[in-house]
Amino acid sequence: MRFFTLPLSLLSLINSNKIIKNVNLPSCRNCKFFTPSHHNSNFNSPFHDCQKFGEKNILTGDIDYNSASYCRKDEQKCGEQGKYFEQQPNLKFKMFKHFAVSSLPNVLTLIILSLSLILVTLKKY
Repeated sequence: MRFFTLPLSLLSLINSNKIIKNVNLPSCRNCKFFTPSHHNSNFNSPFHDCQKFGEKNILTGDIDYNSASYCRKDEQKCGEQGKYFEQQPNLKFKMFKHFAVSSLPNVLTLIILSLSLILVTLKKY
């Protein structure tokens, strides 16, 4: 029985065709309407919006955008196929800008702490 195990496992490696669901569908993160959360430096955060769909508050004028996940599940919106998908032309720049903006509070905190430490040290002398 042991002799059959090894050849079958080798055969499965040779004959392995990947079957990945949704591999041919566009990803929201590559769409120009995709807006990642500003509270997370990860561009793939689960808290992201789609600027294609939303609702305007008629009193304040603020727009509440729908979640990109919600839009992909709703066939009246983008749906699973991503029917309103438009390729983001400068994806690398958009990702860099998002990382820089979302990291800004941490950088400012480090600068303030460093300056405070320097001032306390200088005050002693």
